[in-house]
Amino acid sequence: MLKRVCLAGMVTVTMLSLCQSGQAQVFFESDWLYYGRDSDSGRNVINGPESKSLSEGDFDYTSGYRLTLGGSLGDFDVDASFSQLDAWESGSSGIFNNFISMDGVAVPGDPGVFNSFADYTALNQAASYGSPMMGNNELTEGERLRPFNDPIFGQEDLVYSTMNRSNFREFEINVGSRRNVNWYRFSVGYRHIQLDERSGLTVGGVFDALDVDDGNPYDGTINDDPNNGLSNAALISTGMAHIGGSADGYDAFFVTGDPMMAIAPDLVAYQMLGKANNQLNGAQATVALRIINGEWITVEGIGKAGIYRNSLSGVIQETVVGSGNDDSVYRRTLSSSDTGAAFAGNLGLRSTVSLTDYINVIMGYEVLFLSGVALGAEQNDGLSTDLLGATRYQVQNDGTMIAHGSNLGLEILW
Repeated sequence: MLKRVCLAGMVTVTMLSLCQSGQAQVFFESDWLYYGRDSDSGRNVINGPESKSLSEGDFDYTSGYRLTLGGSLGDFDVDASFSQLDAWESGSSGIFNNFISMDGVAVPGDPGVFNSFADYTALNQAASYGSPMMGNNELTEGERLRPFNDPIFGQEDLVYSTMNRSNFREFEINVGSRRNVNWYRFSVGYRHIQLDERSGLTVGGVFDALDVDDGNPYDGTINDDPNNGLSNAALISTGMAHIGGSADGYDAFFVTGDPMMAIAPDLVAYQMLGKANNQLNGAQATVALRIINGEWITVEGIGKAGIYRNSLSGVIQETVVGSGNDDSVYRRTLSSSDTGAAFAGNLGLRSTVSLTDYINVIMGYEVLFLSGVALGAEQNDGLSTDLLGATRYQVQNDGTMIAHGSNLGLEILW
């Protein structure tokens, strides 16, 4: 932010110097922007016939603004602009028809089709935890989230929701050939781009654990395999921290023929969030070619391209929240930062309609392309397991973004 303020100050001083020369023309432009963009995603968090990732649905169009201040003197132009768009947002929600296995293990009696948590998720790792201590051994049971329908406790669907939010802003300053002198113009300058993203998937349902050897539910008999649930030790072993409620994991639904002995099921919600922040700084070149040169209207094609240093950071956060019989809350947060090369390019058309000698209406259409950026929905691609079994995360910056839209504005010259 301080860098942009300093650059804006440099532009202001330049404009004042031009005005004092008595040979300058100063222009100010204010544009309304209306842009849409593409939607990408990384690997699945939920595998199976109803697979889900961090990104579901398309981004809506969003509005924004661009402010430009510049001046001409002799054969040269100097201009600076700031653009900001309201957040792009998308999301979806629905119901799973099949249960979600935490460890991907089928037990006797399971249908042939079901969903499962990806092996890099904390719930899969916890449900696959084996310990010499019988009370913490999860390998004897198939843990899962499922829908629920019980005459005493009612019905609970196995639900999901996704969310995506993306923020974009930029600042640039350019020096180049003067407008309206030739059928072409060229400039070079500095450009700063900020892209922040947040993507998430939330899944919620009834927790259960069935014996791997015979598929039996928890019925309180000696035939039950330990531990009839997902233990606190198993969850902690994945690197999750206990942050709320009682630190006792989650229990399977207790099946009994006596309603007086019924125990309410554990409702478990799992959420994965991917966050990414990009700060691009670098040089760019701009070329504009006049296509139509009328008395009252001009149309030109504009292209921009630049190579940037991207200072990026990312976060993957997993949270498991229990309610009902168990209220334990666990969370695992992994963060990473890096620097890398990025590319940004623009192609567009710009029409200028003269209302008076000093007032113009500006209309245009533009496509923006970014590569080498970190996208929120792709950050789970950076999760891996080291030789010691610990989960590691490296921020991913191999994403691309394409945004496009129109602009309508007013230009004033003096």
